[in-house]
Amino acid sequence: MSGWLDEVYSAEGDTTRLKELYDEWAGAYDEHLTRIGYLSPSVLAAMVGQEIPRGDEAVLDAGVGTGLLGAMLHPAGYANLVGIDLSEGMLAMAEARNTYRELRRMTLGERLDFPDDHFAGAVSCGVFTGGHAPAEGFEEIVRVVRPGGHFVATITDEHLPGGSFGEKMASLEHRGGWRHVRTSERFVALPGADEDFAHLSQVYVFEITASGAANG
Repeated sequence: MSGWLDEVYSAEGDTTRLKELYDEWAGAYDEHLTRIGYLSPSVLAAMVGQEIPRGDEAVLDAGVGTGLLGAMLHPAGYANLVGIDLSEGMLAMAEARNTYRELRRMTLGERLDFPDDHFAGAVSCGVFTGGHAPAEGFEEIVRVVRPGGHFVATITDEHLPGGSFGEKMASLEHRGGWRHVRTSERFVALPGADEDFAHLSQVYVFEITASGAANG
């Protein structure tokens, strides 16, 4: 278990290597994370339910993985979930859940193949953390979510407030791209993992305040 975590956290933004690792891990991913008490999907789902209206409007799951979050959101009334991920292996596992209306391979940090203002909201679980999606990925979230929609995401505590995530979050607020709404209490996302991976996470909620056309 810790071997996989070592590998993915040491990928250091190498998307090719990260994709390979997640393709290989996909079949055992849920079992491994369940064993160490992965909390992020549950905490995030609770906050999504307070911020993004249920219904048929499209909600983006950015970095869908095996679809753990969608498995919680879909039964709760989110009927139009669209998931993206860089790993075909992970996407195949998410597809098997039958909770996503659409699943596509895309990479956060690159331009997403969606129109401006396309989504009513967006969520992201366990993606904006060390060695994974870069802070630049926030720009495309702002572009593809319509004004008034919310972005609800876990962000690893070690990258805040002075790191690249904190800087980009503040920059987007200063530019009028989004507005910080609230933040959860800190929690250990992987409580049963080795001490090296006892990173503190928080769930952040942002309201998108700029049209994607202005941000694009």
